[in-house]
This record gives sequence, C-alpha cells and structure tokens, in this order.
Amino acid sequence: MVDIAASDEATAFAVQRLLTVHRAIAPAERTRRDLGELGVRLRCFPQPPSTSGSLST
Repeated sequence: MVDIAASDEATAFAVQRLLTVHRAIAPAERTRRDLGELGVRLRCFPQPPSTSGSLST
C-alpha cells in the first residue's frame, strides 16, 4: 500500500501518475480529506505481477 499526502488533489494525482509509470500500482480515482488535517490523502495499492506468459517444463 502507498499513502500519498499532498497539499491538493492535483499534486496527489501527479505523484500517483509518476508512481504508475515507474511501478505497477493500481491508480486511485479520488482523494480524501481528513477532518482537522491540512491537504488531501490518496491511497494506492500494488498490482500483482502479470502472468500473461506460461511456464513450460
């Protein structure tokens, strides 16, 4: 799990885009604001590795 804390939604989604390009994460669609906290939070989760190829023995 990756938690991103940023001052605004645009920054949080920009960081998410960078992580998506460099790592296999499932992008989030929205941010959340915690009462009494500044900024926004966004949570992403790693995607399982692709198993498109088959193993032969």
